[in-house]
Amino acid sequence: MAVRGRQVPAAQILRPVLDMYRNSAVALTGCHSQGLQRDSCELDVIVVTNEKRPRSSARIGGVFVDLFFADEREVLKPTNPEHAVSMAHAKTLRDTSLILSTSSASNTAVLGDSA
Repeated sequence: MAVRGRQVPAAQILRPVLDMYRNSAVALTGCHSQGLQRDSCELDVIVVTNEKRPRSSARIGGVFVDLFFADEREVLKPTNPEHAVSMAHAKTLRDTSLILSTSSASNTAVLGDSA
């Protein structure tokens, strides 16, 4: 991703998010996870946590970040079909519990069956 004219990895930009949610699985979703980003695209990040939190936006290092919070149940079996597509294409930044890899595999299988 380009920040102020130079390429910077998303994980480096999102270091404050990774530090803040140390015990949570974190993934990149949206256009950045599929290589379709433009300079005007924000980073869409899902944080897997049991804490109930509203979505929020922040500006980190000149980049806008939209944070979405979900519990493990919602990540594994999204109730919204659009969320299932997002989870199937998510790029994992941290996944010590393997919840995101399991989610990606199950949502990719469902996506393939329904396509």
